[in-house]
Amino acid sequence: MSSPPTYSPAIGRTDAQSFPELVQSVWLAWLVLALIVLLRIPFLLVHPLQEDAYITFRAARHLAEYGDFSFNLHQHFPGTTSLLYPLVVAAIDLFSRSYMVLGVQLFGTLCIAGACWFIARALCDSPAEQQVVWLLTACWPIALVMSYSGMETPLLALALGVAIFALARECHWTLFAASILLLPLIRPDAIAYAFILCVAMFLIDRRAAVRGAFALAVGCGLFLLGTRITTGRFLPTTARAKEIAYHPDHGAAAVADRIRDLFLGHSFLLPTPSNYLLKLSPLVLVLIVGAFFLAFRYAQSRRERIVLATLAFATIAIPLAYAYGGVLFSWYLYPANWIATAVAIAVLVRIVSRHRFRVTGMMLLAVIWIGLVFMQWTKALAASTQDYHYRGDIGRYLATISHGQGTLFLEPAGLIPYFSGLYTDDEIGLVSSRVTDYTQRDPDAWWFDYVVSEHPDYIVERQSFDQYRTIEGYTLTPHQQRWFNAHYQLLRRVHYVPATYHPSPFLQKILAMGPLEDYLIYGRRSPVQ
Repeated sequence: MSSPPTYSPAIGRTDAQSFPELVQSVWLAWLVLALIVLLRIPFLLVHPLQEDAYITFRAARHLAEYGDFSFNLHQHFPGTTSLLYPLVVAAIDLFSRSYMVLGVQLFGTLCIAGACWFIARALCDSPAEQQVVWLLTACWPIALVMSYSGMETPLLALALGVAIFALARECHWTLFAASILLLPLIRPDAIAYAFILCVAMFLIDRRAAVRGAFALAVGCGLFLLGTRITTGRFLPTTARAKEIAYHPDHGAAAVADRIRDLFLGHSFLLPTPSNYLLKLSPLVLVLIVGAFFLAFRYAQSRRERIVLATLAFATIAIPLAYAYGGVLFSWYLYPANWIATAVAIAVLVRIVSRHRFRVTGMMLLAVIWIGLVFMQWTKALAASTQDYHYRGDIGRYLATISHGQGTLFLEPAGLIPYFSGLYTDDEIGLVSSRVTDYTQRDPDAWWFDYVVSEHPDYIVERQSFDQYRTIEGYTLTPHQQRWFNAHYQLLRRVHYVPATYHPSPFLQKILAMGPLEDYLIYGRRSPVQ
């Protein structure tokens, strides 16, 4: 965007600062960082981690304690997609086992703070605007979610932020190459981001682009080698399991429906993924497009326009690729949302700071931000209660009655297996290759075939199993139902009751947000029975 005489993000030069100004700038940066961390405290207190994070936690703990990077010990099957992030979690676990989860969330917070600092430096004109954009972007709901969910997304955002910063500045090819090298190791889909950034760098600095391309090749090689060593395959087993389990439709009509839903229905660009905001999806898309349009108008150099075009293309291309693939979850698109949000906030801050009613504009922006943050906190509270407490208690119950001995079969592979400590096979095949083998042999009746052959000691099913219907929609035949009842008994049916977790009627309404399902816990009958 436009560059005043004293600063240009395109070339990364500022006029020399006096020592008092430098000290003031450093203190202001520490203040912003403190605010970023302090804002997370109400979120960290409610334990709002994502279900899939516990898959990584379990594999990382096995690596830290037993030297075995596997979800189930000695199975050579970690169940994770990232190659680098579990190593970070294992290192935190080695440092402090009791505070591993908190350590992971603090690590995520610092990664997001760093990522937003880099992207603010790449997008903004003046140091004052950089600080404001840094604070707002790091404290926007999507950044809050990424920092406390326990997934690898904060580390991915940090690598992207560094790469974008290096793209916007000269003489930072080392940073660019290092971030590009790390992207494939953080998450496989980040290879697409790395490729896009390398192409953009080629339009700016061919020598830096060549170095970045070499770093990308090395990163991909390390990813393939590391995946081969840890899983026995060159590509992540989780991607194969999801493709087999969900078998998405790649027809033109199905892809078009997913694209329409992605941008206009359940837009990935919403500031927070809330059902109350779904109707605003078209408006949010218009606002983001408008923000990129204004950013292009404000840009005064070729380099700035290339950077903005790169961010716009990444924001659109990555979600479109996921829409075609068909296996799509909201957290896959958090980085694209974060990039678009950073651009929109940078444009908005530029407009407000130069308007004569800037105080009123800042106050209005603050009110909107407070409302969105509160909405995100209510979502975090509801999700953490339903996950960490409600579903986590199922795992704790299984740990109590099993004494850590036996096998478990269920669909959600995160919280319940983590707290139960049992050897686990999940219905998608994320943490065990055995399930994938059964689904390939018989895509319809595989569930029953698995139970008959593997006879797990415990089975956890959702409430649809009241009608003997699995999560994939397969209904057991009468003969299969009789066999199941002869060999398994219902140990407990758990029902989510918000009043159990808090006496406040107001908070009970918040805790009732989101999908509410009963779970059925079955145990294998003894031979005598």
